[in-house]
Amino acid sequence: MAYSNLLLLTKAPNKKFVDEVFVAVFANNESSVDLVSALQISEEEAQQLVSAVRNLIRQYLRDFPNVKLATILPTDFQTNLRDLFDKILAHHSPEWREAVISNQPSLPKLISMDYRVDIKSGSEAISRMSVPTVLVDLKVSKPPTKVTDEPEQQNVVFELNIETINTIMDSLKFVQGQLNSIK
Repeated sequence: MAYSNLLLLTKAPNKKFVDEVFVAVFANNESSVDLVSALQISEEEAQQLVSAVRNLIRQYLRDFPNVKLATILPTDFQTNLRDLFDKILAHHSPEWREAVISNQPSLPKLISMDYRVDIKSGSEAISRMSVPTVLVDLKVSKPPTKVTDEPEQQNVVFELNIETINTIMDSLKFVQGQLNSIK
C-alpha cells in the first residue's frame, strides 16, 4: 500500500489537525478539512493522502484489537508520526468499530411495537361480524447508507385475525424451544 503519502501529514500545523483529518476521512467528510491550503499540497496529493488515511483506518479496524501499527506501516516510517497515528487510531477505534458493525448490511431492527384489539362490528358477510382482530404497529429502523447518517425509521402496520395469531404463537414457541436447547 502507498503509505508514503501519509508523510504529507508532517506538514500539519498541529496534532489536532491530524486527528481532524482522520475523523473526517472516516466519516466520508473530507471536504470539511482543507488539506490543500493547510498542508500546502496539490489537489492530487490531497486525494492520495485521503486514500492512504482511509486504507490505514480500514486495515487498523480490520485487525482490531490485536493490531500493531508498526506491522502495518513500513519499518522505516517516521516514528513520531507513527506514534501519533497509533494514539489517534487507538482513541477512535472503539467508536469507529461500533459504527462499522452497526452499519453493516442487515435486516431492519425493531425499535418498538404497539397493538390494538378491534372488534369488527360491520361487514358484508355476517360470518365476519363481531370477530376480534389485532392491529399491530411496528416501528423499525433501516440501516443507514452512510456512517454519518441517522437510521431511517419506518412504521409497519398490519392486521391479524385469531387464526394467524395462533399460528405465529405456535411458531414462536417452536423457535423459543430451539433457542432454549442451545443454551
